[in-house]
Amino acid sequence: MNSRLVLFDIDGTLIYHVGPQRWEEQYIRAFTSVYHIPADFDIAQYDGTIDRHLAWDIAKKFDISRQQFLDRFPLYINDMHDQLTEWAKAHRLFKPIDDAVALVSRLSGKNDVFLGIITGNAKRIAQWKLEHTGLSGYFHFGLYGDEAESRIELARLVFAKAQEELHQTFTSNQITVIGDTVHDIRCGKDIGAYTIGVTTGMHGPKKLLKAEHPSLLVDSLMDKRVLALFSL
Repeated sequence: MNSRLVLFDIDGTLIYHVGPQRWEEQYIRAFTSVYHIPADFDIAQYDGTIDRHLAWDIAKKFDISRQQFLDRFPLYINDMHDQLTEWAKAHRLFKPIDDAVALVSRLSGKNDVFLGIITGNAKRIAQWKLEHTGLSGYFHFGLYGDEAESRIELARLVFAKAQEELHQTFTSNQITVIGDTVHDIRCGKDIGAYTIGVTTGMHGPKKLLKAEHPSLLVDSLMDKRVLALFSL
């Protein structure tokens, strides 16, 4: 059987944000409580980066050593996680994108398809978001933002990690990367994967995704071309 690994981005691809916009507050509180630094920055400049890179890029400006940063990074992620959990008591923060869920549900019924995540979110944050939106049961493999310094570096881990965790050897042409940003398309193309750009996110106009020349560009993951690709 010629199996396929389908990797989904999370934010803007599987789910969308519906709660209060408090992301800078979240990062600043975590930096203050864990690294004891007065972080004050524009989160927008880090769009597309992954959690470990974002945190290190800020921490290193305050004479924190790399080892000190890494030693405390799990505590930093725990703080971020705890803030999400607390906020979610008062507001729903994310909702699933209906067409994405429909595709995931149909793919989950295929014996030759493995579903996975590729995200800039650290693992604990990613898993919280999937649980919060009722999607965690679909995904048993992932590449997360606390495993690498860039999305491309993260994507390159897929071959060894799939062998270790799924006991499957995937070639580039057996992997599909699905995402709503140019960063998703770039990391997928770097590893030779089939790439699907979907315009359900909030990361700029469609022409930006189109300029990256994904294998397929759609407005919905239930597009008939996506369904045909997976023989659904």
